This record gives sequence, C-alpha cells and structure tokens, in this order.
Amino acid sequence: MVTVCLLLFVMGLRTGTNENLIKSISNIGLISVILVVFALGGSLFATKLFTKWMDGGNGAEQSRSANTVQQSDGAARQSESKPQQSDNKGSMRDSFIIVGAFIFGILLAAFHILPDSWLALDFSIYSNYVLYFLLLLVGVNIGIDDTIFSTVRHLRVRVLFTPLITYGGMLIGSVIAFAIIYLCQLGVGGATSAGAGHFSFLNAITINSGLGYYSLTGIMVSEAWGAEMGSVALLANLLREFITILCGPLIHKYFGKYAITSAGGATITDTTLPIMLKNDGNAMFPVAIYSGLVFNVAVPILLAVLLSL
Repeated sequence: MVTVCLLLFVMGLRTGTNENLIKSISNIGLISVILVVFALGGSLFATKLFTKWMDGGNGAEQSRSANTVQQSDGAARQSESKPQQSDNKGSMRDSFIIVGAFIFGILLAAFHILPDSWLALDFSIYSNYVLYFLLLLVGVNIGIDDTIFSTVRHLRVRVLFTPLITYGGMLIGSVIAFAIIYLCQLGVGGATSAGAGHFSFLNAITINSGLGYYSLTGIMVSEAWGAEMGSVALLANLLREFITILCGPLIHKYFGKYAITSAGGATITDTTLPIMLKNDGNAMFPVAIYSGLVFNVAVPILLAVLLSL
C-alpha cells in the first residue's frame, strides 16, 4: 500500500511537470473522460459476460473441480479472503489515500511548491525504481503462497480468450464514445468540439487501443497526429490506470473476478497488479500475467498499424 501510494505520488509529479498536459486539460479533459468511460465500460461488461460463460455451461464441472483443489490446498487463504471481501470500507479508504497521493504530487509540481531544481529531475527514472520495488514485493507475496502452482495447473483453455474479450469490449465502447463526441462536434455539446478539432472514429479506436499504456500511446500518437491528440491519448490511458487503482473493489464486486485484469489492460503486470491481488487473490495471478504480457506485446503493434492508416 505504501509503495503504491509512493508510485502514484511520483506519477503525479510527472503529470504536474508536463506543462502541455496541464494547460490543455480544460480542452481535452472531457473527451478523454468520454473515451475512457465507454472503452473501460465496454471491456468490463464484456468481461462480466465472459465470466458467466467461464463459470457455467460446459465449464461448470471443471470449475467445481478447480474449486475443490483450491479449497483443499488453501483453506487458510480462503479464511483470509473473507475479511478482505467484507472490508469494502477499508478498500475504499485505501483508494482515496492513493488518489490523494496522486493529486498531492500534481499540486506540488503544477504550482511549483517544490524547488525548481527538484522539478527539473527526470521523475520517470524514479517512478521506475519505485515500480521495480513494488514488483519485488508482489513477487514475494506470490512466492509465499503455496497454492499458486496448483491453481496454474487447473487453469482452463478458455482463459486464453481474456485479452480478446477485453479488446472486443473496448471496441464496442469506442463506437459509443465516438458517437457522443461526434454529436458534440455537431453542436450538441460544443465544449468538446473546440478541444478536439475533427475527432475521427480512427482516433477513438487508436487512443483506446493503448489499454492503459499511456506513456507509449501518448508518444506515438503525438508523433503521428500532433501534441493535442497526443495529450488526449496520454490523459485517456492515464485515467484508465487511475480508475482501475481507485475503483478496484467496486470493479471486482460488480463485474467479477476477471474484471480488474481487464480494466488494468497493459498495466496489469505492474501498477495495477497489486490492486488485482488485493481484491481477487493470488489465484488470479497467472491470468493477470498472461493477459498483461499479451497486451504489452500487442499494444505497440496495434498502435503502429492504426497510426499508419
């Protein structure tokens, strides 16, 4: 928890020192919110349907078998998961603390409260150090769980579809998001048309295809479509990661055990992994790592293809 807060604080410093992003937030913020809300919503609803499919029909027998193994191997772990599920208030409190750390970092940097010599530092380097330490702690947490290997052995082939379900849901959400932005451009809500120019369907799909990989997406989109569109891409994907961290308990509660993995997208192997482990338990670790690796390989390829169109 402390390490996640520190990571979000450094991320806030990085955001606050990005003057172009801060200046354009008033113009591009609404568009970024529309994009991420519907893209993330599409992924979550698709994942919820996928979870029902995983736990029903032909997979019911396998699911019961896997549950039996997990019950016999990890009774202690189950007894620990019950207070975690019942402690929703504590989870939300932690989420607000995390948000506070992020906002505090932005304010310190944006209003130059810190010395200029500090603000001139490359915070991306320090955030990487914090991230490495966070992953070390995650590895220790996984390593001390003696049920993880039995869980891996009982994963079903259907799990391999998790990244595809996430991306498919994102595409559906992007269609809805573009329709709303397009109506705004026609004058239904002029607040967004000034900030986005002529926002296209390709813009929506490409930006949402970052799946939380905000640094790479922001850079690639900026080089292809300009700084303003790059800022939209950066903010939209940053918001996806931010919402996953903040709303982890709610995402788990209302959308199922695969939902945080889906919401985290490309970040599920690093910054959002602890959130997934806290809410879903170590049993979901293999699924998260598999999905994260697929996304981290696929996102650069998808962006390159879409940006070349």
